[in-house]
Amino acid sequence: DHVGYGSGPATVSQTRDGYPVVIQRCAITYVATTVASEASGCQKSLDGGATWEAPGDPAFLFDQNGIPYAPSTCNGAVHHVFVDPRGWTWLGRNWCDQKPYLALSKDEGATWTRSKISDGLAAGHDVGVGVDPAGNVYTFWTSQDLKPMIAVSTDDGATWSEPMDIGVPGLETSGAISIAPGGVGKA
Repeated sequence: DHVGYGSGPATVSQTRDGYPVVIQRCAITYVATTVASEASGCQKSLDGGATWEAPGDPAFLFDQNGIPYAPSTCNGAVHHVFVDPRGWTWLGRNWCDQKPYLALSKDEGATWTRSKISDGLAAGHDVGVGVDPAGNVYTFWTSQDLKPMIAVSTDDGATWSEPMDIGVPGLETSGAISIAPGGVGKA
């Protein structure tokens, strides 16, 4: 459920059958092992989507303190995956504590590191991500009071700018978010 696709250069694998990129397919995972749709993960294809490899570690499975999810306590829905020009895979979501997070894999989804973007509460499950050609990471989500928020990292998600409300004056609600990188310094 909540499947998204992205593609980019290989970082640890050799693509096959003339396909130039690795395709990542990310979604809710581990339904059978947790009784509910709780975890988030990705699979990769090295042959243009004809075959898919088993997923690596989940991007999100345990809560922020390393405790396994209790059934029905944390929705595993994620926003669309983004693969940057380096082949790094980025996956955003509103995690169990209702705050925006980002998971990063530098090895095609085999392993992940996570960072909290903000202490502010988020609505829904979507945290969009895009990375510009210089490696600036842009994240976009809806705050608990339904305002469109953006934060930027210039160090691959280690630290984040203070979130900014980018809504027009008088905006009362936002949703169905999406973000795309532009040129350097632009999203």
